[in-house]
Amino acid sequence: MKTGADKEFSSTPSSPGIEEPHRHEWTPETARPHKWRRKHPATAGRTGYSRIPPPAAKMEPHMKMKSIFGLKTAVFCAVSLVSATQGHADDKLQILTEDYAPMNFLRDGKIVGASTEQVELLLERAKIDYSLEMVPWARGYALTQNEKNNCLYSTAHTDERNAKFKWVEPLVVTSSVLIAKAGSDIHPLRVEDAWQYTVGTQRADVTYDLLVSFGFPKIDIAANFDMTLKKLLAGRIDLMVASDGFFRDAKENGADIEIAFVLSQQINSIACGKKVPDEVITKMQTALDSLIADGTQEQILKKYGMAIE
Repeated sequence: MKTGADKEFSSTPSSPGIEEPHRHEWTPETARPHKWRRKHPATAGRTGYSRIPPPAAKMEPHMKMKSIFGLKTAVFCAVSLVSATQGHADDKLQILTEDYAPMNFLRDGKIVGASTEQVELLLERAKIDYSLEMVPWARGYALTQNEKNNCLYSTAHTDERNAKFKWVEPLVVTSSVLIAKAGSDIHPLRVEDAWQYTVGTQRADVTYDLLVSFGFPKIDIAANFDMTLKKLLAGRIDLMVASDGFFRDAKENGADIEIAFVLSQQINSIACGKKVPDEVITKMQTALDSLIADGTQEQILKKYGMAIE
């Protein structure tokens, strides 16, 4: 029997007699003003709809212009910074040399020598930014002719090379000598007497041109003078040609050799590529002249057992 407090209400079979609170069913019609889209069946929830985010606020035309201008400014600054950095790198002088004692060689991983000390001092006095690298002679010779800011030392200044480079000189004057293994009894009195022998030298070196100009028919070429010296001591060649400085250094290091004949003398210099600006060459020459004038060059050469004349 129902009392007055009892009310008719619908109940679910699982919860008889308990009234559930009203639940709002979200549908496209009741969810306005938001837009909705039907969910994928695999992810559909209670209603099968999901809310579409409202569109982003539209940018006013003047705001678009400011944004574009800001982007262009940032890009311009970045490009300018890269260009300035690249320009600075391009202006640096690339100084190349070979392993050819006592003018330029490695000691404890550092490039040293009579020519090297002069080159470093003159570049410091001229306030020129540079890098220094030791490379095989043939490679350095080719790079100096073809690249923008390259210089190569110690380069013999010959008539054949004169027009190919811009010159800063003199670093040192050396003699090119024919070197024989000690006790070989090879002592030609004139160049023609030495034609019968096989003479070794280094690829692309001035001494090769010298042998050709003197008419030597049997020339053996190696990658460097150290290899040529090994061939001489092993009896694979009869003579080798190198500077008197190389001869002294090799002999001091125990090589059993002697001078057989003096071929010529040459000025050793800094050879710079034709693309190196003239004002840079002038600064370098002025700085070298100051080393000569104040006696610094002479002191350096004596330190290495060499002389300018």
